[in-house]
Amino acid sequence: MSIVECKFENYTDYCCIISKQEINDEQIFFDGVHKEPKRNFDVDHLQFFNCVFRKMPKNFHENFPNLTKLSFWNSKMNFIEREHIGKLTELRSLMVINCGLQNLNGDLLCDLKKLQRISFANNKIENIDPEILDGLNYLKFKQKHWQV
Repeated sequence: MSIVECKFENYTDYCCIISKQEINDEQIFFDGVHKEPKRNFDVDHLQFFNCVFRKMPKNFHENFPNLTKLSFWNSKMNFIEREHIGKLTELRSLMVINCGLQNLNGDLLCDLKKLQRISFANNKIENIDPEILDGLNYLKFKQKHWQV
């Protein structure tokens, strides 16, 4: 299990920010000093900035069970799959911006029934499965929210 240093911030959400780190393990532990009296259970927004993903973690849901927003910005990753984010059943926002993402499988979002906002802007997506939006009844189709 890898340890990832995390900076906890109070914005409108209770946010965990990971910046300029290399992720090499599918099982990770987030280490950082919480704002009192907060804890991982209270985190609802997880942000990755300028990170390199050698392996994509599968245990976000174990570290942050109440996560509603997950963001990857300017990070290096080739893929993201259902097994990585599928157990985040409370997720309402998924942003993968400028990360080199190449493919979007049809079952990627199928477990995320509460998803309202997604963006895959500025990636190198070559293949999008047409079934990717099936079952997403709460998705808001606004130009500024839906970008591929």
